[in-house]
Parts: sequence; C-alpha cells; structure tokens
Amino acid sequence: MVPAGHFDATIDELAKVGKLQSEHIAGTDVSAQYVDLRARLANAEAQRNAMLALLAQAKNINDIIAVQNQIGQITGQIEQLKGQIKYLDDNTSYSAVTVTLTESGAPVQSKPADSWGFATALSDAAHNFVTTINYFITGLGAVGPILVLVGLGYLVWRRRRVLLPRRA
Repeated sequence: MVPAGHFDATIDELAKVGKLQSEHIAGTDVSAQYVDLRARLANAEAQRNAMLALLAQAKNINDIIAVQNQIGQITGQIEQLKGQIKYLDDNTSYSAVTVTLTESGAPVQSKPADSWGFATALSDAAHNFVTTINYFITGLGAVGPILVLVGLGYLVWRRRRVLLPRRA
C-alpha cells in the first residue's frame, strides 16, 4: 500500500528496478457510494436526535423501552455507516501496488517439441481409452442393479415353472 500522493513517484521508482515488461493501472470511482453513505449517516443521526427528543417526552415504561430499542437500532446503523465511510477513506488514501519480478536469463521450462505429433496422438489415445473404460464402468454401475433384479426374476420364474405341474 502506497499513499495516494506518492503513487506516481513509486511507480517511476519501481520501473527503474529492472526492465518493465507490462504495466496495468486501474481505479474504482467510489464517489457516488461515498456521497450516499454520508447522506444516509446524516439521515440516521437526524432520526436518532428525533428519537432522543421522543425519549425525553415518554411517560410510561413501554414507551421508554420502545424508543430506546429504536435508538439502539439507529445507533447500530450509524456505527455501521461510519465504519463504511472510514473504510472508503482509508482505501482512497492508499493505492495498492503489486509487482512481479522475474530473474533475467532464467531458463524457460518447456516440453520437447513433438514435430510429428506421434507422442501427442499416443497420449490422446491413452486418455480416450481410459475415459471410455470410465464411462463403461459408470454405465455398469447404473444398469447393474436392474440386471441383477431381472436375473433374479427370471430364476424365480424358471423355478416356479419347473415346480408347478402343467395343466392340460
């Protein structure tokens, strides 16, 4: 995190560290959100002041408790709004800088070239073979219980047919 006022100088100094390959600078406009939060905070504070005035006029315990509950909720909202405003203040005061450094002359890891494509074809064939076996086993798992039930039904049918005498 860099103070927003020193952002440009920091970027210039970082560029001197080595050879700049690429640079990406992005920003987010939060001014509308900030104005909205400020307006909601002013509204919530006005509501709390109105509730405090009502609390001073409350005559019975039920009214006092109801007004105090409202004041508690509004105070929670005020604290939440103040926290969001502080978060925006802190995040707009600083800029995030991410730097990736690589050593020059470091060997690049690459696979040996398969100019004829034979090794790639063998690898693809092995992959497709294993995928086909996986689909077959999955299908067997889905159809297997049905085949077992059909087989048991057939055996019961055959057994009954043998044990029951034929009627002529």
